[in-house]
Order: sequence, then structure tokens, then C-alpha cells
Amino acid sequence: MSVNDLDEDKAVAEVADRLAERFPSIPRSHVDEVVQSERRSLDGKPIRDYIAVLVEHGAKARLRDEVSADA
Repeated sequence: MSVNDLDEDKAVAEVADRLAERFPSIPRSHVDEVVQSERRSLDGKPIRDYIAVLVEHGAKARLRDEVSADA
């Protein structure tokens, strides 16, 4: 695992933390699943600098939709 991989792992973990705080009604394990699903959807993409931002954007939209559907 390279330093860039470790930086990406840390950034994605921070995304999960922020989203867990933003969506407290959703179990943390589900937030983690959504975040990892979004990350996997970006596997193989050549530019990794923005992965955390893209993961957060996609995961936040999915979680927001889930909260809205439950309301």
C-alpha cells in the first residue's frame, strides 16, 4: 500500500465520520457501506486526487434520499 493509498483511506474515513454526524438516524454501519460502495464505483479511475470529494458527494446524496424516503 502506497502513501497515496493511505492518504485516500484516511480521507474516505473522514468522509464517513462527517456523514455519520450529518445523518444520525442512519446506522453507522450503513453509512460505512454507502461510502465504500461509492468508493468502489470509482475504482480504476486514473485521477485519485478527488476521490474523497466524489465519494462524499455521492454518498451524501444517497443518504439524503434515504432520510427523505423515511420521512
